[in-house]
Amino acid sequence: MKSFLFLTLATAVLSQSLLDAINAIPDLSTLAGFIERDPTINETYSTASNVTLFAPSNEAFAAAVASPVGYLLNDPDIVHQALAYVLVNGTWPSTAFSTVPSFYSSFLTNSSWTNVTGGAPVEVVVEGNDTVFRGSGAFPGSKIVSADHAFPGGVVHVIDSLTNTPANISYTAAAINNTALLTVVNAGQIGPFESPHDVTFLGLSNDAFSEVIDRYYVKKTLSYDDLQKILLSSRVEGQVIFSTGWTTEGVSVETALGTNVTLKIVNGTNYVDDAPVVQKDLLVANGVLHLLGSVNYPPGVASQ
Repeated sequence: MKSFLFLTLATAVLSQSLLDAINAIPDLSTLAGFIERDPTINETYSTASNVTLFAPSNEAFAAAVASPVGYLLNDPDIVHQALAYVLVNGTWPSTAFSTVPSFYSSFLTNSSWTNVTGGAPVEVVVEGNDTVFRGSGAFPGSKIVSADHAFPGGVVHVIDSLTNTPANISYTAAAINNTALLTVVNAGQIGPFESPHDVTFLGLSNDAFSEVIDRYYVKKTLSYDDLQKILLSSRVEGQVIFSTGWTTEGVSVETALGTNVTLKIVNGTNYVDDAPVVQKDLLVANGVLHLLGSVNYPPGVASQ
């Protein structure tokens, strides 16, 4: 009888799904309700294996509902994509996270929402006493408030706010008050930035871009062709390269201009050739954005 009881309990544990794990955590009852109303997500969460879920708490949903954009939770498609985004491939307990950011592919693969092969990425990093789960570069991240709810197919971490899916680069530029990128948008140059898949943007900070604007509009020492070369050299297509992909030896990559730049780490700072990265790993809908603190003039464009 004891052997039979042990076998029954063991079988129940081993057959526990992600959805079962969610239902076992009281603080995730609101999440469970949203999942129940979406048959496709329900199926995904019921069958997913070797996954990690960053699950918004009841309080996170309550805060979102009470916010000025709370009405968005009435849109089934927005909720569906948001629930796909917080589920990532691989089993990642809290011991996997450190002050070095980690990036994981999510279940958000809808081409209307992301142009990143394998699923829109998320970032997890330890900042001070907090472990932060970060999505869109246009918004702050969420904190993990309860970690390591393990089940046979992976692990659940509870987070304190809803996480935004990555936005397009123009929205992200506006959100972070980067007038440099917004200038490119207003000049009608944003199209090439929005459309490609799997892009690493090597954009300019406001301070750096002011030099380009001054030379182009005021001093007239940059031509329109020069400006186009600067813009083309500011992105790498076909690769999403996070800051963790830089090395101290340097990694050479080809830009959309056809020229090469070197991604290197010097004394703990990421550089693109001689330009320091002042803001890194901003996730956007079709890749990642890094902002440079100085202009990295491509070959054929005078630096003075």
